[in-house]
Amino acid sequence: MPITKTPIRQKDCWLGSTWAIEDEGQLAELIARVAIGQSRTVERILRATGDLPTRYPRGGFEGARMLLTVGTGDKTYHRDGWVFQVIAWIAAHGFDD
Repeated sequence: MPITKTPIRQKDCWLGSTWAIEDEGQLAELIARVAIGQSRTVERILRATGDLPTRYPRGGFEGARMLLTVGTGDKTYHRDGWVFQVIAWIAAHGFDD
């Protein structure tokens, strides 16, 4: 598991957990798998509806790279927010390779 969770609690007010990244390489691989899968799904939907642009990146890899790359002058918050959502999903589901 790339992320370990440690339970925390404040009496009867709230409870949760802290996260620690234990294996950055494994976490990066899982994030990349989600990005590639998302790109492949978009491609499949666009192809099925007949709306696939001629130059759309094929096979997911290029789409994933575009999703995870921030261009010069672009703001990083969209990419960073998406990455955080994926990390939260991995932590919440206890997803392990």
